[in-house]
Amino acid sequence: MAHCSAKLDEVSRNCILEEAIRREERTMRLNSEFTVSDPRKMPILPEKPNYTTPASQPTEQQLQAAHDKLVTLTNFKHTEHLPSQVYALPATGNMEYGFFSSKQLMERDNMFQHNKGHCDVTKYAASYTAMTGVTPFHNTHGAGGAAATKKK
Repeated sequence: MAHCSAKLDEVSRNCILEEAIRREERTMRLNSEFTVSDPRKMPILPEKPNYTTPASQPTEQQLQAAHDKLVTLTNFKHTEHLPSQVYALPATGNMEYGFFSSKQLMERDNMFQHNKGHCDVTKYAASYTAMTGVTPFHNTHGAGGAAATKKK
């Protein structure tokens, strides 16, 4: 067929291909029955992609030994200190930014602290609660409220 395919036009080649595909489709059958040998052993939900087996936690002595070994093997001797505590002056151009104010950045900023303040309303509510033993929002009529007492 390959030697005469050059003589065939495009329509003839498509007809031959269509006939071959129809022949294949006649022999193919989809399996419509699905069976599981033992459904009790079939996993219903897949494992999570980040599933890990928990490892044992190292002891404090093992962590200290690993830290000491790391310090002896590397040049990072002052990993817990700020750069201003290790160096007297900035060593590189990048260290100049914030070098002298690094302690101020670590301190707590009062800008976002909003402590509870007492105004006249909260002082009144506190004194009312202290005098009566209940809050101003306490329901004295039970679950039904005033409507339940009017129905009786």
